[in-house]
Amino acid sequence: MPEHSQSETQLPRRDPFGVRLKRTALAIVFGLVLFIPRLRRLRRRTGAWSVVRTFAALSGAALVWRFASNPAGIALLIIGVALFAFGALVRARPEAKSIDDTRRELGALVALNGGSFLRGNGAKPVRNATIFVCPDRLTVSQGAQEQVTEISLGRVRQVEVQQVRQTHGKDHDSWELRIAGDDSLGMLRFRYEGTFSEHLARIAADTIMSVWKRSLPVLQRLNG
Repeated sequence: MPEHSQSETQLPRRDPFGVRLKRTALAIVFGLVLFIPRLRRLRRRTGAWSVVRTFAALSGAALVWRFASNPAGIALLIIGVALFAFGALVRARPEAKSIDDTRRELGALVALNGGSFLRGNGAKPVRNATIFVCPDRLTVSQGAQEQVTEISLGRVRQVEVQQVRQTHGKDHDSWELRIAGDDSLGMLRFRYEGTFSEHLARIAADTIMSVWKRSLPVLQRLNG
């Protein structure tokens, strides 16, 4: 007669609950790591994201209604509220246009740091100004988005850099890029502050002057 131990079917050993829980948690984490970049890309598409938000809000409302009709299973209520809040609050986030994207759209040769654009008549300075140098004009924008003004190079009469002495409150003197034009253009001033203020102002001036001189009709005739 065969031994009893040999006749019994050997059952597979189950891992302890803590080990299985750890594996499940790791699987969820890795899944989220792979899913989040896709979700972020989808969020940049306004139309597709609107569909996702609508579906989430409707699904959440359905789960909440189901819990209200049959209050059993608090998990349904929690998931429903979370889905509804997600659909109602998490809006699309279109990808911001970069300075290089704007430069290509404008057909600019280069984009320069414009410091703070000082507008006349007591207007508030435009911080983080960018000067897009095109073959025939200068376009001044705040960052890469809001266009402030546009200057035809044919109206420019002088480009210079000047130091601005600070009387109090600052460790470094400021430097200004000044673009003088005809009577209708007047004087445009771009102020640079900080340790590299002079360096930034002179780079902007040299770049603008090199393009401006090439655009002058007299120089074009001489070169021709």
